[in-house]
Amino acid sequence: AKAVDRGQFMTTYQPGGEDGRTFVAKSGLPDLSSSFTVLGIESSCDDTGAAVVRSDGVILGEALASQAEIHEEWGGVVPGLARTAHEENLDAVIDQALKSAGME
Repeated sequence: AKAVDRGQFMTTYQPGGEDGRTFVAKSGLPDLSSSFTVLGIESSCDDTGAAVVRSDGVILGEALASQAEIHEEWGGVVPGLARTAHEENLDAVIDQALKSAGME
C-alpha cells in the first residue's frame, strides 16, 4: 500500500514552519537552540545498533552487534533468528554505547 497524506497528522505537525518549508512539531521536541543528547537505537534486519549523539551531530559513543554469523549458514536472514538476536543483544549494545560516551 502506498502512503497517502490525508491530513491525519495535522494535529501533530504544523506544515510550513517559520521558513515555509519545515514542519514544526507540537509534540514537545527539544528546543534546537539548546544543546541536548539523544540515544538512538537501530535494528536493521540483521544488526542491532545504538549511538549517543549530541545535538550538534557529534557522535559521543556507539556500538553495533552484527548477526552475520547467525545467518551465514542459512544463506540469508532468518526472521525468527534475527528477532531473537535483537532481543538478546539490545541491552548490551545500549550499555556499550553509553559506556563509550562516558555516560555509564
